[in-house]
Amino acid sequence: MAKEDKYIEKVMDDRSLQERIAMMIPGFRGYKEKELRRDTDQLIRNKVYTTLRMGLKDLRWCYREIINADLFDRSDQINRLIMKTDKINEKIHHAERGYSGVWQAIKVREGELYELLRYDASLIDVSENMRKDITQIKEEIQGKKFDVAFKTIENFEMTIDEFDDKFTEREEVIIGLTKG
Repeated sequence: MAKEDKYIEKVMDDRSLQERIAMMIPGFRGYKEKELRRDTDQLIRNKVYTTLRMGLKDLRWCYREIINADLFDRSDQINRLIMKTDKINEKIHHAERGYSGVWQAIKVREGELYELLRYDASLIDVSENMRKDITQIKEEIQGKKFDVAFKTIENFEMTIDEFDDKFTEREEVIIGLTKG
C-alpha cells in the first residue's frame, strides 16, 4: 500500500457507526466518500502547512542569531528564504480544497479528487525533508558554523523553489483535470 493510501484509509476507518450505516444508503455512499476524500485532502495540506510553519519558526530564530553575530551583510540571504518559505506555506494553506460547489469556477470530480489526494499526500514527505534541512541550518548556526550554514541555506533555497514549482503544478493538475 502506498503511503498516500494510508492517509485515505485512516480517514475511512475513523468513521462512526452512524456514518457506516448511512454509507449503506444508495446515493449517500458516493456523496459521503467524496466528502471524506475532500476532508482528507484538507488534513494532508494542514499537515504540510504545520510542518513548514514549525520550520519558519526555526528560520526566524536563525535570522536573529545571524543578526546577533553581526553578519548583517549575509542576513538578506536568510530573510529571502524566510519570505519564500512563508509564501509557499500560505499558498498551501489557502489552496483549492477540491470542493465542487455549484458556483465553483474550478470543479474537481470524484475520480480526479482521488488523484489530487495522492498528489497532496506526496507533499508530506517533501515537507518533512524540508523540515530536516531547516533543522540542519539551525544546528549549524547554533554551532557557529556560519559559512557551512550559508551554503546549506543556498541549497535549501533551491529546494524551496522546486517545492513551489511542484505545488504550482498542483493547481495546473486541478485545472487540467477539469478539462474534457
